[in-house]
Amino acid sequence: MPNKIAIVTGATSGIGKEVTNRLSDKGFDVIATGRNQEKLQELYAKNKHVFCFVLDVTDKDNIKHFYHTIKADFKRVDVLINNAGVMYLSKVEAGEKDGWEEMINVNLRGLIYNTYQFIDWIKEFNEGHIINIASLAGLRVLPERVVYSATKSAVRSFSEGIRQEISEWNVRVTTISPGVVQTNILKHVTEKSIQEKINQRKFKPLSPIDIANAVIYAIQQPDHVNVSEIVIRPVGQKY
Repeated sequence: MPNKIAIVTGATSGIGKEVTNRLSDKGFDVIATGRNQEKLQELYAKNKHVFCFVLDVTDKDNIKHFYHTIKADFKRVDVLINNAGVMYLSKVEAGEKDGWEEMINVNLRGLIYNTYQFIDWIKEFNEGHIINIASLAGLRVLPERVVYSATKSAVRSFSEGIRQEISEWNVRVTTISPGVVQTNILKHVTEKSIQEKINQRKFKPLSPIDIANAVIYAIQQPDHVNVSEIVIRPVGQKY
């Protein structure tokens, strides 16, 4: 897959970082974005195929400026991986309103804004690929994950709807829904009882590289094949 360009949001750690590295290994030039400039600089220093931009996906003006900039620097772009996400686990009764707002803004609004700018550009190429990182929580709702599950369920619905809307442009849309992945996203768990449940699990979580491999699998399919949804569970995770 040489000479192709991909955008990755939330590229500075976890799944996004591994996706960036795997795409680069496959010959992609990767436009890596995130809010942490220092981590972006570290990513850039280690990989000659990575171009880094500070991007807050919750800021519509920032997203608009980002696309204006890359349009001037790149003739085209082939793939968008909407990976940026946050997860706060707590019961609704705890009233973690700031966490709710951030999950809605990052996981859903930011993904929608970014997708809009992307498809507004690529429709002139009559091809492209959008990959949205959702979650198993979007398929199965559990206590303490209610608001997070709501955002990820909405991502799945949005992905299916946008797939139907833009399929005539030969644009593929893939949703990837991982189960438990060992990333620093778990640091946002705010309740001790929930943290204890996480620590007591008896199965081995997925690695970010497992999700990155799924991204590569979806991209490498022939142009006429759209892998619309991938669900990945660690062995032993029951739900």
